[in-house]
Amino acid sequence: IAKKIATGKSLQELESDFSAYIAHRSKGDALPGAMEYANGILPGYNISPSVSPDGALIAYLSATPQGALLQLASTPAKTDGHASDDHLSPARELNINRASIYPVDNRISWTGDGTTMMMAGRINGAEAIVFIDIISGRIVSCEFMPFRAGMLPALSDDGRYIIFTGSVSSSSDLYMYDRHNASITRITEDAFFERDPIIARDGNNIIYSTNSNESGDIMRGSFDIVQQNIKTGAIS
Repeated sequence: IAKKIATGKSLQELESDFSAYIAHRSKGDALPGAMEYANGILPGYNISPSVSPDGALIAYLSATPQGALLQLASTPAKTDGHASDDHLSPARELNINRASIYPVDNRISWTGDGTTMMMAGRINGAEAIVFIDIISGRIVSCEFMPFRAGMLPALSDDGRYIIFTGSVSSSSDLYMYDRHNASITRITEDAFFERDPIIARDGNNIIYSTNSNESGDIMRGSFDIVQQNIKTGAIS
C-alpha cells in the first residue's frame, strides 16, 4: 500500500517496470529518451569516462538507439606547462562488431600498459567481460560469466582479478573473477544492493557502495561506502 501511495503503482506494476528495464539492459539497449545528438556527430548521453594510465586518452560510452558506442578522445594539450583551454579532441569511435556494450551500469578499466580496455558486454547473447584493443577496436580476449547480468566491472592493478556486481535471478551481489584460473569467488551474499566495487591497491580489500543497514531495510535509498577484507569478510 505504501508503494502504491508513493509511486501511484501497485507492486505488480513496479515489478513489471523493473523487468522491462532489465530486458532493455540485457539486450544492450539504451534507455528511452536518453539519446540526443550534438551537431549530428556525437550522442549527447556520454557516460563512464575513464582516463588511460598515461593520462593521454579518455574513453567513454555514448548511448545510441542501437546500444553503446565506445569513444576515445585525447586530453587537451599543455602549453608552457599549462593546460590548453580547448576542449577534448574529436572522439574516435572504436568499431566493435562482436560485442554489445552496455550503455548503463558499466565501467571502463585500462590494463597497466594502456593498450587494452575492459568493460561489460554480451557476445552472441552470452554475458561477458571483454578486453578491447584501443587501436583496432578488436576484442582481444573475453571472460564469459554465468550470470543474468554482470555490471560495473573493475580490474585490479596487476590485471589478474575482476570485481563486479553479478545478478542472478532478482538478487545482486559482488563477485571476484580470477583470470589465472577462471575461478569466481562470491564476496557478498545478502538481500541488499552493492555497486561500484573497486579493488584496493594492496589487493587485500575491496571498496564499494551499498545500501546495507542494520534495520534490514532493503529498500533504503541511501548508500554508504565500505571497505571489506577479501579473505576475512571484515567490514570497516
